[in-house]
Amino acid sequence: MICQTAATAIQLEQILREREAIRAAVFHEKMSIIERDRAAAYFADLENGAQVLLSSSIGSEGRNFQFAANLVLFDLPTNPDLLEQCIGRLDRIGQKRDVQIYMPCAKDSPQSRLARWYNEGLNAFEQTCPMGMALFSQFADELEKVRSNSTALSENEFSRLLKQTKTAREKLKIELEKGRDRLLELNSHGGEQAQALADQIADEDNSPELVNFALKLFDIIGVEQEDLGANSIVISPTGTMLVPDFPGLKEEGVTVTFDRELALAREEMEFLTWDHPMIRQGIDLVASGDIGKAAMALLVNKQLPAGTLLIELIYVVESQSPKGLQLNRFLPPTPIRLLLDNKGNNMGEQVAFETLHSKLKPLGKNIANQMVKMARSNN
Repeated sequence: MICQTAATAIQLEQILREREAIRAAVFHEKMSIIERDRAAAYFADLENGAQVLLSSSIGSEGRNFQFAANLVLFDLPTNPDLLEQCIGRLDRIGQKRDVQIYMPCAKDSPQSRLARWYNEGLNAFEQTCPMGMALFSQFADELEKVRSNSTALSENEFSRLLKQTKTAREKLKIELEKGRDRLLELNSHGGEQAQALADQIADEDNSPELVNFALKLFDIIGVEQEDLGANSIVISPTGTMLVPDFPGLKEEGVTVTFDRELALAREEMEFLTWDHPMIRQGIDLVASGDIGKAAMALLVNKQLPAGTLLIELIYVVESQSPKGLQLNRFLPPTPIRLLLDNKGNNMGEQVAFETLHSKLKPLGKNIANQMVKMARSNN
């Protein structure tokens, strides 16, 4: 529910709580950012959260609540752009239902007539109206009369205003249609390639590899983790971290999730993917640092003599050049893999990376240390 002022939202919350026992959260400009985040999170909790979010006009912009499908405009926005912003908080990517819009207003009041102009003249409740502000300016004098006094225009005069607005809207719509690049539109959807990419992204969202990697990364770095349930965790810095500053980790901590739908509903959460800066920079931190650069494992293969030692080396070849040359477009970072036996023979081409790693078994730390000492003594 969107109101014009914070005072109205606060009063409505008290009335709903005391008279109807309805759980409601308030969201207005007098609250701090943290308090607004908590209110939004309380409303987003579908099981035990608020049944209603009461917001002042600040809630008409910026915040997204596409998990909700009922919008009450307690005070009707004063112009078409604000109206579109209000509806856009719910009608956006991630919305799976039709948005129902309600406007409580007295019969024949200025608000009721303005609502009719939005609906019958602009059709703003059914479709987006890019020409809304242009028409609002064109009929500004008549609308000002309607907003100040519902009887300033007779019913016939108001009906004529609605008809003129509708005609002007259809004319502007045709002009906008002529400016469309239909060839561009036909090729913008991406076709089969776009669908294949979307399917690939969906498969990665459901893969446990990212979750396992991220949690192990946080453990290695020494980041504190607190499970919030609902596929989300809070990670916070500690005094025993291996690095003083972990990329993307705020001093007060940050809430992360691996669930795309949850991240769409909860804007305060960071959605972790392989492309997220925290994950990418975490990988760089491990790859470029001295920690985690080597590991030992046991290879079970009857064709190899007992005691055979193999060493797998992976290098990354990168070009050094000024950013303006954009050399990485033509010479991207390229991994080079070597698999050497104790005689220095490279077996990398004969034994694929996936094949080798599927046959490896983990070694205990003590056994691994003993094997390293034995290899050194033999050399």
